[in-house]
Amino acid sequence: MLVKNWKSLLLIPLLFLILFVLYYKDIPSLGFDIPGLSLGRGNENPLPSGGQTARDRRPGIQTSRTEAGRFPERFGTPEQIILLGIDAADWHVIDPMIREGKLENFAFLKQNGAWGVLESIKPMVSPPLWTTIITGKDRDKHGIGDFQQTNAKTGKKFFQVYSYNRKCPALWNILTSKGLSSCIVNWWTTWPAETTEGCMVSSQFILSYAARGNIAERMTSPDSLFEEIRGMVVRLDAPEEQEKITRLFQGMAGAEKHYRNDETVARITLHLLETRRPTLCAAYLWEVDHLKHIRWLKDMAEPDALIRLYYEYLDGVVGRFLSRMKGHTTLVIVSDHGFSRARHREEGIIILFGAGIREGAVIQDAVLRDVTPTLLALLRLPVGRDMDGKVLMDCLAPGYAEQHPVRFVDTYDNVYKPAKPGKSAAAAKDLADKLKSMGYIQ
Repeated sequence: MLVKNWKSLLLIPLLFLILFVLYYKDIPSLGFDIPGLSLGRGNENPLPSGGQTARDRRPGIQTSRTEAGRFPERFGTPEQIILLGIDAADWHVIDPMIREGKLENFAFLKQNGAWGVLESIKPMVSPPLWTTIITGKDRDKHGIGDFQQTNAKTGKKFFQVYSYNRKCPALWNILTSKGLSSCIVNWWTTWPAETTEGCMVSSQFILSYAARGNIAERMTSPDSLFEEIRGMVVRLDAPEEQEKITRLFQGMAGAEKHYRNDETVARITLHLLETRRPTLCAAYLWEVDHLKHIRWLKDMAEPDALIRLYYEYLDGVVGRFLSRMKGHTTLVIVSDHGFSRARHREEGIIILFGAGIREGAVIQDAVLRDVTPTLLALLRLPVGRDMDGKVLMDCLAPGYAEQHPVRFVDTYDNVYKPAKPGKSAAAAKDLADKLKSMGYIQ
């Protein structure tokens, strides 16, 4: 009898395999490694540039999808953090567009991750705000106060803040002290680029080289990285880029240079994420704030069509990072403030999704200074007692804090070694010209 039915018995595991594939066919391609089964994570081939929605790149993800508990169960312990800073991103723009079905990746993250308002700190000036985000300390401790500083010899003010003006370690310095790698792209006040365990593309690379073709010392760390990435700068005269811009912004003029800068940041960051596989991969996208400064006038209740299209482009950028996630990755998106009717608002955004994050949590009382302590806690590293921020406990997955209690250390200041000065005759002018175009200075 057993001999006669041995072929039937072999059909049982095959049937289970078929049922498994049918059950999981709609799981988004977040890079989970299941032996013998490919869920199409999209890592083998370069992703197209911009404009993708969740449905384009990750079949099965829909804004109406609700599968409680599915994603936290699929994620493991956080081992990698992708941190995206989007200047002036605002729920007042994102939420209405989600309701219109325009921003599917943001909608997916709100539904399946933790999100909330991230309170800014007055005065709302980018260099100190983004430094507070990445240090966990207020400006009186980190020492970055404005776009400009005073020449000690002449007494004249000039528009440049250097990385060595920062008085305390950033998150990447802390990780370096633990032997953990980071890849940092375009974060505020990172020029001259610092030597870390990993690599850094300083803010001056985009501001001077990508935008104007000017070259400064220590634009990248290591120096050899410059040659590796310089070809990734978007060329606006290239026919394929012109075609993408026309498609993304529906033929409307005015977004070209903004797209060039942010898209260059996105391409470089995705490249480093794939080739370096760092513990922290952080990138800063400035241009939607610049576009709002130019186009969102005081008498306009809502953003104009081009600003909305730019949010759709950024939603596509977010989707490209989502498709690179693995089971141990946490994606974090923050803004330094909001923006409405030609003015900054104190209410920015924070989103966390993936490993170690509670699904569907609404984060309360989050402030810029809370970001770094929370990321340290996710990576199971001690939080500095001298940090001004707190760990956002309500975003953590159930049981995570119990399994990995928050630990503390007095300070990380002893691990910080400022970068060496770099030279550039054009650096201050490049920043001043950018700020003039945004209306910050006359």
